[in-house]
Amino acid sequence: MATDLKPLYSILTAERLHGKGSVPIAVLILDGAQDRLYARFRDDLAEIADEEALDVLEGMEGAIMERASEEGAIRLWAWFSDTLSGAVRMGEPQSLATPDDWKIAIDRLFEEHVRGS
Repeated sequence: MATDLKPLYSILTAERLHGKGSVPIAVLILDGAQDRLYARFRDDLAEIADEEALDVLEGMEGAIMERASEEGAIRLWAWFSDTLSGAVRMGEPQSLATPDDWKIAIDRLFEEHVRGS
């Protein structure tokens, strides 16, 4: 695994109830050097999703983390980049300086891009 891979982050968005545009639902960070994925999802999904979508969205975080562990974060990130569209979308990946603390980094990005939206 290459160690010169810079971390990337992306914002996942989902369609709002009744087709009223999209809303950010999560931050994903890819630590390519360690082939590790970090994720933080919003905890108020019931306010933005109908019942059918809510079931999918609420299970998404666990499913993503499990799949990243099984298949590798880099492979999952590439798959998301190529296939996510429709009700859930992955935003354009952005570079991120390697943080001293991944939790602080994801919390900061979450506040800036998800909660602040």
